Amino acid sequence: MICYYAKLENDQIVEFPIYQGDLKNLVGFDDLSGEEFPTPEGYVAVEDTIPPPHPSDYRKSLKEKTPELINGVWTRIWAIEDATEQELQIKTQRKSEQVRKQRDQLLSESDWTQLPDSPVDSTAWATYRQQLRDIPQQQGFPWEVQWPVEPTS
Repeated sequence: MICYYAKLENDQIVEFPIYQGDLKNLVGFDDLSGEEFPTPEGYVAVEDTIPPPHPSDYRKSLKEKTPELINGVWTRIWAIEDATEQELQIKTQRKSEQVRKQRDQLLSESDWTQLPDSPVDSTAWATYRQQLRDIPQQQGFPWEVQWPVEPTS
C-alpha cells in the first residue's frame, strides 16, 4: 500500500516522508484522487511496512530509517537502536509518572484502612502505605519497582 512519497535526487532520497495530499498540492494535482494520482518526476512512491513491536528494553528505541530500494520498490525501513540521552530522559519521566499514578491509586484505595473504626490491622496497613510512599526512593526506580504486598487483614 502506497501512503508515502519521497523526493529523489541522484538516486538518493533527500526528503521523506511526503504525504500524498502534500505532494498533490506541491506539484499541482489538486483535482486528482487516490489511484489516479501519477507519481511526479523527481519523486518516488514508498511502500508502507508494519513496524516491529516497540522494544521492551527502555534503553532501546524504534526508529524509522531512510527508505531503501528493495527488489525495485522503495520501502519504509525500521530499526531498533540505542535510545538517545534525551529519549531516555523522556521515557524515564513518563515511566515515573506512570508508577507514581499507580502508587497514588493504591494509596487512595487504602485510605479507609487508616480510619479509627476500620476492622483491619492498622499498623500493617500503615506500614504498607509507607512502603508505597517510599517507592520513588527505591534503587532502580522507575524501571525496577518492588511493589509491597497488601496486608490480608
